[in-house]
Amino acid sequence: MKYDLVLFDLDGTMLDTGNGICECAWSVLDDLGLPKPDRQKMRLFVGPPLEITFPTVAGTDPETTVKAAAMYRARYDQYSDRGCIPYNGVINALQFVHSLGKKTGAATLKKEYHARRMLVKYKIAPYLDFISGVDDEGKRDTKELVVQHAMEGLGITDSSKVVLVGDTEYDARGALAAGIDFIGVTYGYGFATKEDVAKYPFVYAADSLNEVIDFLNK
Repeated sequence: MKYDLVLFDLDGTMLDTGNGICECAWSVLDDLGLPKPDRQKMRLFVGPPLEITFPTVAGTDPETTVKAAAMYRARYDQYSDRGCIPYNGVINALQFVHSLGKKTGAATLKKEYHARRMLVKYKIAPYLDFISGVDDEGKRDTKELVVQHAMEGLGITDSSKVVLVGDTEYDARGALAAGIDFIGVTYGYGFATKEDVAKYPFVYAADSLNEVIDFLNK
């Protein structure tokens, strides 16, 4: 394998976190007196930044968007662990990377303490060498910065030796901005087909984590 570090997005890549995210967003919309879309549309909340999803899904104006995002973040602790499901093959993929003597990490736009708590609860954390997310001050708030933090934490300076596995265009763009390779997966909340992945600069598209392993094994 050409990579020294394989990073994985969390929402829609390692964990199906949709239930908790949707319930939290529903509660915010309810308190603001805004209509609550059906669950299919609420799926759009999984992955992208809140500043994008609230106006996209609920049509909030800029002022309401800022308020809604703050409310969501303040109460997400109550909902973050609800109904999460690890995707098939997550542990196998992480073990495979380690079997080659390489490093693994999480790179997520969740608050880092949320991500760590969830990955510990669902027994994925022991297979990760580093967990990188948004810091408490909200300064490390882009996928590019989260990726860079993971690389720095693991002492990896050669971006050509790093790849990110993710399920959305935000992952693809973040990988591009960070100068690393990207593997887009179609089983999460973003890309529906491999053709969707191909719209962005990418290295590979996969329908499952087993396909990710097959690619990395080449």
